[in-house]
Amino acid sequence: MKWYTFFFTLCFFTFVNAQQIVNMEGRRFENPRNGWQGNAEFGANYTQITTTLKQLSNRIFVIHHNPKRNILFVNDVSFVSVDNRNLLNNAFQHFRYIKQGDSVVFPEAFAQLQFNQQLDISLRAMVGAGLRFKVYKDNKSFFYMGNVLFYEHEQNPNLESQNNLRLSSYASLDISEWDYLPMTLVAYLQPKITDINDYRISLEASLLFRSKGKFSFRSQARYVFDADPPPGINKMFSSFNNSLVYSF
Repeated sequence: MKWYTFFFTLCFFTFVNAQQIVNMEGRRFENPRNGWQGNAEFGANYTQITTTLKQLSNRIFVIHHNPKRNILFVNDVSFVSVDNRNLLNNAFQHFRYIKQGDSVVFPEAFAQLQFNQQLDISLRAMVGAGLRFKVYKDNKSFFYMGNVLFYEHEQNPNLESQNNLRLSSYASLDISEWDYLPMTLVAYLQPKITDINDYRISLEASLLFRSKGKFSFRSQARYVFDADPPPGINKMFSSFNNSLVYSF
């Protein structure tokens, strides 16, 4: 049973899953088929040695595609406790509408709700719209950039509620030189419109190990910097996650 426990922990244990900026680029389908499709990730881990560790995570991504538009929905929930003491609880729901066509410019709009106990975010609600630009695309790789203006309402336990306008600029590079090992690199910059010294940066790299069936294995590394976090929260953090993915 030792090898099974090790594999289960490797697949599902999250070292740090603090999501200050939610990355949607790695969750898109570049060439989706018509109709519904998506993928689901689920993790459950229980370990008891000198302490008791319980971890649950669930991620669901669904897209409906037709030649004129894409509709995306994402639900992501994570829970970790040690000896019945909560260490990390976070969740977000994301809805996005993308206008499709033959142009290199695509309008898109989104709405999002987020909660993150580790980052002291009681509620973060966002709604915004912008443009997505196709810079380069061939059969093996593609490169996109985008700019989105969004309204953000944030509640923190020890602060007054905040209402801000932010710009989200992103660049996304996907390299699929080998079909079984696609790689995605994504960068985000989110400054506040009224104060450019208040900004967030996110860098993320992801490898997807594909199999011939519906299951894949994903490894993902992330670095995030927040110039103005809530009191007591670090400006900089990083994470490394592994997960088993089922596509449908």
